[in-house]
Amino acid sequence: MKRLHWISPLLAWGVVVLAAVFIPWGTHLILSVGRTEDELGLKVGWIRKIEEIERYAWRLGCSRLDAVEAAKPGDVETESNLHERYQQQLEAVRTSATSDTIVQEGLSKLALLVARMEDLHARGNEPRTERSEIAPSPAEWLSATNAATTEAQVLEAKLRKDLKRISQALSSDWLQINLMAILSCALAVTLALVLFAYDRSLKDRKQAEEEERLLRAELAHVGRLSVVGEMGTNLAHELNQPLSAIHSYLAGCVRRLQQEGGDHADLIQAMHAAAEEARRASSIIQRMREFVRRSKPLTSTVDLNELVREMLPLLSGELKEQRVQPELRLAKALEPVLADRVQIGQVLVNLIRNSLEAMSHIPTSERKLIIRTSMAADHAVEVAVEDTGGGLSPDVLQNLFQPFHTTKPKGMGMGLAISRTIIDAHGGWIRADPGPGRGAIFHFQIPCLQRVASS
Repeated sequence: MKRLHWISPLLAWGVVVLAAVFIPWGTHLILSVGRTEDELGLKVGWIRKIEEIERYAWRLGCSRLDAVEAAKPGDVETESNLHERYQQQLEAVRTSATSDTIVQEGLSKLALLVARMEDLHARGNEPRTERSEIAPSPAEWLSATNAATTEAQVLEAKLRKDLKRISQALSSDWLQINLMAILSCALAVTLALVLFAYDRSLKDRKQAEEEERLLRAELAHVGRLSVVGEMGTNLAHELNQPLSAIHSYLAGCVRRLQQEGGDHADLIQAMHAAAEEARRASSIIQRMREFVRRSKPLTSTVDLNELVREMLPLLSGELKEQRVQPELRLAKALEPVLADRVQIGQVLVNLIRNSLEAMSHIPTSERKLIIRTSMAADHAVEVAVEDTGGGLSPDVLQNLFQPFHTTKPKGMGMGLAISRTIIDAHGGWIRADPGPGRGAIFHFQIPCLQRVASS
């Protein structure tokens, strides 16, 4: 999975680089192939036309002086058509080869030689009675024919040489296009395989994260049970007060009813008082059940000011025993956070209990507990628990949040470690600093709902 984390971006950059190379390269090759094929077709057309011109010159050279005498009337029209076709072929090559000086020069020479042959042909076809004294000899015919056909063949050879060069260039372009197609297919297959593997790794990572979250919740639950075990005596005292009051109120009501006297208004007032004490005991038990309940991690919108007020009644017994009245400095208009209410409440309880234990060895008049909430930078909410206890030495601060590290004689060293795990899981941080005069300050920050939504 770790390899995929660096292979995936590396492959992505590779795709970007190859795309930056392939796109202009492929565009150039496609345009080049189009131009080369057009040039190839043009050269082939020139060769065919020059071959027809060569055949025309050969036909003129193969004519005999006596051919006119045996010619039919339609032969003249045929020769006229051949001449016209020759002119068309010659003009077509000249028009399409305006930028090729070699072809233009060759065509000019060939046209002159063919014109000479046409002149010889015209002189040789005159009637014998009208022939001039200078008649074309066979040697003249042979020389003119060889000159014209040789010039045509030389021009064809030059064009065929160009044709071979163009064919090689076209083959090279097609080879590059095929190579680019093969590389693209290989890249696509590789990308598909890596994406498939990355998808599998994401599923495995999500499953591992879910298992880690459940284990973290289980660890937090064990931590809460440990806290409740340590708070057992104080909780029993807290519950004993409302239960004793209920017993007293109900016993008084029973005695009055047995005496068949007394004011009914007093009885009703006593019953109301007993009901209020019962509600108080029920609320203590309900808060404790919520605190220690085992459940899956559940994130919701949490107001940390409200959560601080909810957690203090759980510690009312210890606060009374230590004779500490907490001072709340809660910021107004505090932004909500997205968190597990029970787990963040556990962190608050751990920090407050640590502060109370730190102040247990100093005079009651010097004990001071301050709980602050405030908005921090980058859309985060900060909670600080400050005490006036014995403080923290640098050695203790260095390992304070490590598991099984404790400064208490009977401590397990898991409270702050669990708290750090919970805060880290919420995307925040927790730390401890020396107090301004004495004691210590524990801070933790959690991202606000707005920051979590934007990320």
